[in-house]
Amino acid sequence: MKNEMEKPVYTGIHHRGITLEMICIETLHTRIMEALKTGDTDKAVEVHKDVLRSLIQIKRYQTAERVEKLKASSKIVSVQYPESLKKLRGMV
Repeated sequence: MKNEMEKPVYTGIHHRGITLEMICIETLHTRIMEALKTGDTDKAVEVHKDVLRSLIQIKRYQTAERVEKLKASSKIVSVQYPESLKKLRGMV
């Protein structure tokens, strides 16, 4: 089970905020389980809302990181064509 915990949740996206939110969710999970064992449903609902906030924040981090990757990949690079292709360009 420990190996599963070490796998990245969102592959290809490495963001410190996502890691911190996942640690927070693990802590909140134990709080939910303790609240359910004691029968304190109000506390369990409150903690569940906190987990939802963390998941929403992870989605924001994921979206922001995707946007940054798309911006980085869409930069226009000037290309130097060889002289032979420049001559062919006029013919086409």
